[in-house]
Amino acid sequence: MPEGNLHFYNTIFKSLVPDELTQDEVVMIRNIKNLIPGDFAVVKDQYTFVEHSMITHQKLIDSLIHEVRHKKDMGKTIGFDYSRT
Repeated sequence: MPEGNLHFYNTIFKSLVPDELTQDEVVMIRNIKNLIPGDFAVVKDQYTFVEHSMITHQKLIDSLIHEVRHKKDMGKTIGFDYSRT
């Protein structure tokens, strides 16, 4: 949900990057599919010990995209996977 992506982004990352988002960045954030609140938390944790002056909106957006891709690569098995025994 595009507006939800933007809402969570602004809420969670505002303290990390004080600069305003560009229109292109807003479009990128809105277009990231399958983001959940936990993805934002994971990315924020990744930048906990990074000097704030080194953090950019583009780095945060790239990290969110990486999180979504990482979930896709993990497969869709829920529960126990007995096919590997």
